[in-house]
Amino acid sequence: MIIYRSISSHSDESLAREPEKNWYLLVNAPSRADLFENEEYKSESARLVWDRLAQFGVQPCILSQSLITFYELQERYHAVDGAIYGASSNMSRGSRVGDRELKAHN
Repeated sequence: MIIYRSISSHSDESLAREPEKNWYLLVNAPSRADLFENEEYKSESARLVWDRLAQFGVQPCILSQSLITFYELQERYHAVDGAIYGASSNMSRGSRVGDRELKAHN
């Protein structure tokens, strides 16, 4: 499980009241709508993320939480299939060969 964490209130204190912090977590997850339509699956997924962070001694007091699924990422940010890394690296546009081909045409 890969977890990306951002706490923007470290650099902009106006984003959270002291001693609170605003955390944003981005976690790789399968792009399967059938899973994330299920509220129990979403809740269990969140619990697994917090459990994983606890293994590293990270145990924040959570005041509120919202989950954004791959579908919402796709809708809000136009990410193909909700992919956080963009096009798959095995596609022509994302591969090294594809990059060389694109540069050759520019």
